[in-house]
Amino acid sequence: MDTNRVRRTYSVFARLYNIWGWMVARHAHRKALELAGIREGERLVEVAVGTGLMFSKAAVLNRSGLNVGLDLTPSMLVQARNRLHSAGTDGAIFGVANMLAIPLRPAVFDLILNIFVLDLLRPEDIAASLAECHRVLRVGGRIVVVDRVKAETWYHKLFEWFYRLFPSLWGGGRGTSVGPALAAAGFQEIRTERADHWSFPVEVIRAFRPRGEIS
Repeated sequence: MDTNRVRRTYSVFARLYNIWGWMVARHAHRKALELAGIREGERLVEVAVGTGLMFSKAAVLNRSGLNVGLDLTPSMLVQARNRLHSAGTDGAIFGVANMLAIPLRPAVFDLILNIFVLDLLRPEDIAASLAECHRVLRVGGRIVVVDRVKAETWYHKLFEWFYRLFPSLWGGGRGTSVGPALAAAGFQEIRTERADHWSFPVEVIRAFRPRGEIS
C-alpha cells in the first residue's frame, strides 16, 4: 500500500491495534527487549511507534535517557502518549514522521526500534528506510527489527493467502526477509531469532552500525 493508504488504514486500526499486539506480538516484544539490551541514559528512537506497546516498555528502562517515538499516523501517537503516561513516565518526544525521511540528525542515537514496519513497505522503499536508520545511528549503535517472515509451512501460507485477498485487513503487512536488506544497508553483526506466536511467523533481528565507520 502507498503511504496515504497506510496512514488511513492505521487511523482506523488505532483503537484495535492493542488487541492485535496482544495476539501476535507479545513474544516478539519480549525477545526484542532482550536483544536491545537497553542501558539507562541512552538515546533511543522507535520508528513507527504505533500505540506504544513496545515504546512504553523501552522508555521505562531508559527514564534518564532520550526517548523519541515517531509514527506516520497521528491517532497512533495519541494512543502512545496515553500508554506512556499510564506506564508512569512522560519524558518522551513524539512526532509525525515517515520512515523514508526520518527527521533526526545523523549519528546521534544508540538504539533504533522498528516493530512490524518493514513488512508494510514496498520492496523498493525498504532499502531507503534502512539507509535512514543507518544515518541516524551513531557508530557502534544498534537497530532491533521485528517483522513477519516469508511463508515456510502450509499454515504460514494461509496468512499469505489472506494477505493477497485482503491486504488492508492485515494493515498491508506480508512476509519479508530483513537480514539481507540490513547487510546491504551496511549493518553488521546481524543476529536473527524467531519469536512465532500462535503460528504467526515472526523474526527478531539485531544489527550494528560498524564501529570502524566514520560518522
